[in-house]
Amino acid sequence: MNKTRVKYSPFIALLLLIAQAGFSIPAGGRHVLFSEGNTDYQIVVDANASVGEKRAAGEIAKYLGEISGADFGIVNESGKADAEIVVGHAAASKLIELPKPDGKDEGFRIFNQGKRIFIVGGEEHGTLYGIYAFLEEFLGCRWYTSKVAVVPERDSFGFDEIDIRQKPAIQFRSVDYVDYWLPEVAVPNKNNAQFHGTQASPYIEQMWLEHSFRFFVPADECFGTHPEYFSLIDGERQKEVVRSDGRKMGTQLCLTNPDVLKRSIEGLRKYIREHPQYTVYNIAQNDNKNPCQCENCQKIVKREDAESGLMLWFVNQVVEAVEDEFPGKRFATFAYQYTRQPPRKIRPHKDLIIVLCSIECDYSHPFDHPNNVSFLEDLRNWQDLTDNILIWDYVVNFRHYFLPHPNFNVLQKNIQILRDAGVAAVLEQANGLGWGGEFGGLRGWVLAKLLWNPDADMRALIEDYINGYYQKSAPHILQYFDLVQSLATEDSFITYATKLDNPIFTSGFLEKANGIFDKAEASADNEEILHRVEVARLGVIYMNLMTDLGNSDKKAELCRLVEITSREKIVWSSEGGTMEKLVEKLRREIDGE
Repeated sequence: MNKTRVKYSPFIALLLLIAQAGFSIPAGGRHVLFSEGNTDYQIVVDANASVGEKRAAGEIAKYLGEISGADFGIVNESGKADAEIVVGHAAASKLIELPKPDGKDEGFRIFNQGKRIFIVGGEEHGTLYGIYAFLEEFLGCRWYTSKVAVVPERDSFGFDEIDIRQKPAIQFRSVDYVDYWLPEVAVPNKNNAQFHGTQASPYIEQMWLEHSFRFFVPADECFGTHPEYFSLIDGERQKEVVRSDGRKMGTQLCLTNPDVLKRSIEGLRKYIREHPQYTVYNIAQNDNKNPCQCENCQKIVKREDAESGLMLWFVNQVVEAVEDEFPGKRFATFAYQYTRQPPRKIRPHKDLIIVLCSIECDYSHPFDHPNNVSFLEDLRNWQDLTDNILIWDYVVNFRHYFLPHPNFNVLQKNIQILRDAGVAAVLEQANGLGWGGEFGGLRGWVLAKLLWNPDADMRALIEDYINGYYQKSAPHILQYFDLVQSLATEDSFITYATKLDNPIFTSGFLEKANGIFDKAEASADNEEILHRVEVARLGVIYMNLMTDLGNSDKKAELCRLVEITSREKIVWSSEGGTMEKLVEKLRREIDGE
């Protein structure tokens, strides 16, 4: 990760932005942690501490060294002097009486007794999170993206009284941006789970949450010889259906077919054996709305008054068949599109997580808006059946990754609503394909903070990121950000796949946006900041190219699009749509082919 090095004395702007964010950085105090490249302090961690606590001690020693220029040594026993940062319960309990946290407790406490600072939490994650919170809230460190971290240089740091207690409001927190596959971004920002990417970190839980029926019973392999494995639609077994717009969609499995059950059980067993790194395995419908209409399947659907009844009837059997072989593993299934409505009587297996998806919602309004109340009703009804619910939320435009997506006004309210409803697990699906997309870094950072603390000052978080990331261009980027969010009104309706002709997009918006970015680019501190501004401008360039709302030179705009996305190695323009195909399409249209 590239680190932005900041010397505090001349860098008043960063002090101001941190003050805006509600953080308190002492200018001095009677206890001096370091001064002029020197320190009397050492880091204390017990010799028998957990891996997480030892990692925490190493991290705080490393970052304090970079910030101060001083050498913070790590020892296993407290000395007679009290100039110490004591990391973890095992070391702390030798000095003071302190209740031992549960090992899996992600909460922490940071406090001092005189000169001695204690950072104590659960041994797996809590203490490590406490270290990062100390560095962030007291010393101004930031982990904005995998390319930009702020590690401020300071001449000195003093303190008087410290006492901070934190614990997560949402226990299972997953932000699906590619940066949050990476422990160097995910862990400092307290993102503890992911369903994309290869994880090498013990601090991030790995889940396999695919549309998995296609793996267990692949249509290309099985339909020719066993059409009875697949959906009966309009009286015929079908491998795929053609929608009214001409798009071909696959179908589902015939879940009452005993051979389908057998193949799914064996397919899941095989997948777990070959991929033991996951803790959660999905047994879930394909990504289409074409369930089986055969008499046997529909008999169960009618009995349960919901397609989810048939799904649970099937998935419960799969879980029961494999759970003894794989103790400690958990399983999941989607409540998604045609299975979102809960069944009447059948209950999920005790080890089955219901992944309730919000894909039909209006993302210009919060979940408690009339446009979205059916989603909350389904959530309450699922909660009558099980406590094992993970909310799969959608926070970007999957049809157009670059397009302005004014949903920041609802992100915090939605997480608060879920928290207040007793939801303990939230997955925020974003651009999990690659780098790029509208305000990707900002949205990921804000979401990670809100999943930990839904009551955080969101405006302060936004300004913190924009000021730290865009520097002298920040006022203009903030102006553009506010302009985009103003597109969402009481009458608007935006989805996970908002189209270009949505009435929120106007020629007036595009004209203002182009003018703002002209100023933002002219204000950039240097080439690196200019490049960040240009990435933020991609949404406006995209609109210039894809709509007739502006009067820009489309050939010139296409050149800009290619230049920026090539330089930044941005591969995807939409979920499943590559930049290469988009550019080819735009070139043909511009050339009149």
